[in-house]
Amino acid sequence: MSDRLTVFISFKNQTNGSSTGVIKILALLVVTINNRETVLDRHEVHFISALDNYKEKQKFYVVYSRPHQLRSNTHHYTVRFEAYQLNENESIEFLAVWIYPVPF
Repeated sequence: MSDRLTVFISFKNQTNGSSTGVIKILALLVVTINNRETVLDRHEVHFISALDNYKEKQKFYVVYSRPHQLRSNTHHYTVRFEAYQLNENESIEFLAVWIYPVPF
């Protein structure tokens, strides 16, 4: 049996407008079982300063199987967002991480 989770995100550019890189947001659907995290699905979104698409809302789905044994209250689902700056010189800078619980 598979389910899907609908995710909406928007990003507000907090720079001074001179940024020329790309902000990459990595969304991970994670289940924790016995203190071990497993990534069930992932999705990437890129915000490009040259296109000024920072104001756009993004909608996507993460799809995952949820067998009967994973429906227990002892298994915790979260959506984790990781943000990275991808610079023109090919360097990558970690910006932030946000973790949101997904109650079932």
